[in-house]
Amino acid sequence: FCRQLVSEHFNPNQIFSLFPPIQGSLTVEGFTQALARASMKSGNIHQIFSQFPENSVLIINDMELFWERSTDGQQNIDLLSELIDEYGHKILFVVNMNPHAYKLANRLSGFGSHFIENIILQPFDSENLRELILRRHRSSGLQITVGEEKNSLDELHTAKLFNGLFNYSAGLVGTALNGWLACISEANGEALSLNIPAYPQIAVLKELNADWEMLLTQFVLHKRLTPERVGRLSDWTPSKVKSVLTAMLRAGIIAEKTAGIYHIQPYMHPFIIEAFKEKEILS
Repeated sequence: FCRQLVSEHFNPNQIFSLFPPIQGSLTVEGFTQALARASMKSGNIHQIFSQFPENSVLIINDMELFWERSTDGQQNIDLLSELIDEYGHKILFVVNMNPHAYKLANRLSGFGSHFIENIILQPFDSENLRELILRRHRSSGLQITVGEEKNSLDELHTAKLFNGLFNYSAGLVGTALNGWLACISEANGEALSLNIPAYPQIAVLKELNADWEMLLTQFVLHKRLTPERVGRLSDWTPSKVKSVLTAMLRAGIIAEKTAGIYHIQPYMHPFIIEAFKEKEILS
């Protein structure tokens, strides 16, 4: 969305996309290294920004991975606020961040006051969601069959499938695409076989023990966590961190993205958000 937003008004050579390291970084050095990679420029942070041409755009993705709700976790938010004030006359800063992390960071620092506008992305309606997924699928050239009897995807099956996906995802595109992948029961070079899944209920997620509840809230806020970050956020011993993460992995509620870096299982994410909103853990 950010790239599409700016590409209509700026030359591609003026647009720079900054991505955090996969495990995140709370240090100014980590932010500076990510900026150097994005801009292909060197020097300290002010030297890099001085080399940006006039009317540049800097897209900063997943800002929650540069932030943490801890004593030292606010420094990159403070840094970015200062950079916007100093270089905003020549560079358009476009920052994306998950809404739960943004609300908390803004409440703690007034982060949002440095932006021209805050855009909360709205969910797709069911028809647009259906068209997006099917258009994406058609590019594969594969046929689709549904259920054990390998029925073709007629109007009845299509309506049932996409009603389920819409209800599951609440119109969120990434969530719906994960749901679509979860429907695939078999694939070969010619066709995909889909099963219409029975989506899980959230009642069990309202009865989690306090440790799991606390840790899942941190996963929602910070997107990805390492055992070290879990220990820092929870004040748990390394053995307890390992024990809780192992139990949550075994339960299928979190997944290991790469060695030692964990995130909420994408298929479970919307149900956790829904349950925590009902419990008023999240707003």
